[in-house]
Amino acid sequence: MKRRPLTLIELLIGFTLASLVLGTLFTSLHEISHISSRLERAEKEVLGRAEFQQRVSAILGNLTDTKQKTPLYLSEDKDRGKVLSLNFHCGIDPNPSFSRQVKGLLFLDGKDFCLRVLGNNHLRKPLFGEQDNSRETILKRNVLRVEYEFLNAGKTSNTWQEEEEEPPDYLKITLLYGKDKKEEYAFWIKKKLKGVVFLR
Repeated sequence: MKRRPLTLIELLIGFTLASLVLGTLFTSLHEISHISSRLERAEKEVLGRAEFQQRVSAILGNLTDTKQKTPLYLSEDKDRGKVLSLNFHCGIDPNPSFSRQVKGLLFLDGKDFCLRVLGNNHLRKPLFGEQDNSRETILKRNVLRVEYEFLNAGKTSNTWQEEEEEPPDYLKITLLYGKDKKEEYAFWIKKKLKGVVFLR
């Protein structure tokens, strides 16, 4: 039996159907790629938030006693604006200058929110070959402004002075990135337990 050749209309219909299928397929692939990149960005942001929360929580959970009344206080620097000073126990480090009790500074350097840890050489005589230096880590980038809020005994304040009797109960840090974007973090501050007086 002889096969009838395809007509021009049948060829056009075939090409039209093929182009529709390919168009739908490419659109779906583009959407999947776009969704995948959005999920990747969201995952990166969530991990960045968790890392920041964990890092600062570890510091605030290891505040140490100093000559000052409070191991945490907010001061004003002419170049960097608000600087949060922290005296904390750093644990054991390969460099003895950064072991045990150290001082940390949280501040905004340009658009980078940084943690600077100062070596503890000022607390003791330096060992042979040891240098009094500091370590600086960028915790967050593209930050325009930082706001602090301190909560103590049910009262909130935007400042915490070096003369305070003790650190606050909670600290809230707000990082502002732009008009509509900000990140808020709340930290519980570990304090020494106070003795309770029992009356007979």
